[in-house]
Amino acid sequence: MSNTKEVALTGATGFIGSHILNELLANDYRVRILVRNASNSKINHPNVEVIVGDLHQQPSLNTLTSNVDFIIHCAGRVRSANPEPFIHDNVTGTKNILSSVSQTNNCKVIMISSLSAREPSISDYASSKLASESALKQSNLKQWTIIRPPAVYGPGDTELKPVFDWMKRGVLWVPGSAMQQFSLLHVDDLSRLVLSQLDLTTESRNIIEPNDGNQYSWQKIQQISERFFHRKIRIIRIPEAVLSLAAHSNVLFSKILNYSPMLTPGKVRELLHDNWVSEGTPCMSHWTPKVDLKIGLGTLYSSNDAN
Repeated sequence: MSNTKEVALTGATGFIGSHILNELLANDYRVRILVRNASNSKINHPNVEVIVGDLHQQPSLNTLTSNVDFIIHCAGRVRSANPEPFIHDNVTGTKNILSSVSQTNNCKVIMISSLSAREPSISDYASSKLASESALKQSNLKQWTIIRPPAVYGPGDTELKPVFDWMKRGVLWVPGSAMQQFSLLHVDDLSRLVLSQLDLTTESRNIIEPNDGNQYSWQKIQQISERFFHRKIRIIRIPEAVLSLAAHSNVLFSKILNYSPMLTPGKVRELLHDNWVSEGTPCMSHWTPKVDLKIGLGTLYSSNDAN
């Protein structure tokens, strides 16, 4: 039997959003998704309604959010050489979503933010994520949850997978001094956390910083991966000066070739920051992580790949 609850989801075609969509459908939710081009969307499911548009087309957003029980806002920009696109998509886009919610609609909003939002001065991206959170907190909505995941990985990820692929070859490239402490979260655990928020019956306004139950260093990543891949892995540090030069060169070429760079001076500052450890699981007695890195690597590589 189909779930009577209806969910609006942005970012459904992205890495995290696609996993959240699959989790929603596995639990029989009816889902409306926002896509820029319906012909490019491969999503075909009886419980999915496709709305064509983007975060800056108010009629599409009004249709997306009309009379839904939940809004899961996962869409956002992660790459840019300048602050304006981050503000346009992450901040203004969030405000557009919120303005589409009728004052009489008592829906709950779950926003997928970023752990970087707690360090807004570190990069334009981090600043935009905090500003988008502020827009939600200042809204009139009675129920909302902001989820600040740390580095998220899993099937379909294109950011951390190359790091793991290099370790499979025996090399772990790390930024700067390699003394950073950080948290990780598998995309399946993040998707289950989002779903758990839909089951809460009490009104809540929470900021959650989840993790997989562990605190990592590059040395710990090295040790876990050596056991998984059954080989020695050598840590090679990339000096800060080299990262900085590569970032500035990347920004220059992005302007010439007209693409959105991932490696920028702001991203370098994020990579070199010494503490990306999330606060853990307060207010999350209804959810516990199931996938640590030892298990998570097995979702990326088959037993033959690991040997």
